[in-house]
Amino acid sequence: MFQNKLLWLDLAVCSVWLLAILGSRYDWNSSIQFVAILTVVMRVAFTFVLAKGDKRGWLPLGIMMALGVLMLQGGKAIGMQGLISYPFYILNVETDKAIQIIISVFCVLWIWILPVALYLYRLFRKDLSRTDLRWTDLIGGVLWRDRRAGFYSTLLLLCITVLYTGLAMNARVCRIVCLTVPVLSFWLIARYYNLKIKRLWVLVVAMGLFFYAQPLAGLWRILLLAISFSLVTYVGCQLYQGLKKHAVPILATFYVGMFLPSLAIGYNPYVCIDYGRYYFHTHQPYEGIFYVKDGRKIGLRDRYGLLVKPEYEYIRHSQGKNWYNHVSLCKDGYVTLYDIDNARIVKNSDIDGKLQADVCRTLNDFHNKYDSEYDDCIEVKVTEISTDKVLAHVKAVYYGLPHYDYSCGSFLPKDTVALQSGEWACDTSLLIDNFRKKALSYVWDIQRDGTALYRIYVKMAKDELPEKNMIIDLMEIISESNTLKIRK
Repeated sequence: MFQNKLLWLDLAVCSVWLLAILGSRYDWNSSIQFVAILTVVMRVAFTFVLAKGDKRGWLPLGIMMALGVLMLQGGKAIGMQGLISYPFYILNVETDKAIQIIISVFCVLWIWILPVALYLYRLFRKDLSRTDLRWTDLIGGVLWRDRRAGFYSTLLLLCITVLYTGLAMNARVCRIVCLTVPVLSFWLIARYYNLKIKRLWVLVVAMGLFFYAQPLAGLWRILLLAISFSLVTYVGCQLYQGLKKHAVPILATFYVGMFLPSLAIGYNPYVCIDYGRYYFHTHQPYEGIFYVKDGRKIGLRDRYGLLVKPEYEYIRHSQGKNWYNHVSLCKDGYVTLYDIDNARIVKNSDIDGKLQADVCRTLNDFHNKYDSEYDDCIEVKVTEISTDKVLAHVKAVYYGLPHYDYSCGSFLPKDTVALQSGEWACDTSLLIDNFRKKALSYVWDIQRDGTALYRIYVKMAKDELPEKNMIIDLMEIISESNTLKIRK
């Protein structure tokens, strides 16, 4: 019994190793990865040959060692780094160097040292003999000729299919695989133990609840995930009734109820519970990065956890030279860049986020106080006079409510002359998107002790010439911003 449990534990470690190789972001299409896959196949073949008690286990063991040396000669130990780092990613905890060292030592001992030690131990004790295995069985044929090995290989191939589905994150394919492969895997487990499972359709319902829990957040997602797992547990109890053992039903329930469906959708749904998934598309070209929502705001997360809190109106590709790995986060009328590779916010302007938000709230209140026509435009800029830094710059078009313009280009045409504090500029024939508007501009300096600190520039374009008191009222509200007072 102990040897049987040790066998399945060894197969589980090798399976995770293979998944780490196949799911590696790097070298996935290189010859080194093919060598690494063959290394795992020989390692698993050795496990089954040794379980049969065949003394010719030296053959797959020797091939595995040779392939391992060849892989290391290429400067790569593909999959090993994944085994070391994945536990931290999956559990969404910070990396711990000491634990990493423990895991790496365990992996080296278990995968490379233990097979040699166990083979020599049994060989010297004369527990091994020549069996009816063919020579082709020794180099991998046992994986489909032996019933137990064939069962393991079938489950592993299904798991690899689920892995690649989750990596691609095509919503339609993910849904089909999530609804079918866990059910098929559970049926294969029951069939291996000669058990007939009733009401397999309950598993389909459970997987459906799991898949469609993604857009939900908070208690609703927790509820659907709990119901889904409860249904899988209900069906898994039939395994216990037939086997009268605890290990297989418990492992099968977690494997089918949590591991496979999470692998199928391509990420861990048990983290970022407070935010639901926003639609089912990803942020291309990164299949593993997608959108989450909180009300009408959106953010970003990856397969393992949250990247950017959902507090932005739009998220799009950067228009700069680093468009591939920089993401534009649009909020309150300005754009912040997020560096995906380094997982950090990149400061790309002198905009004061708090002041920018104050100006946006002021424009919303301004809209409620003064009626705005369709397609009216307004531009507000707050500048620090001593440094000439732009602290706030809001460009908005009114379509019932203010819609902010996030483009890098010009919004309203510049005034023909530079205005000084207290000066006005008027344009009675301003062409904006094929519409004629009348624009009024005004500049006002905020002073302290006779020194001008900040300059507020407002330009408003309407069908009729804007009233001066509207603009003065808007400037007075902006000048009373708490953010400006603190900066003083």
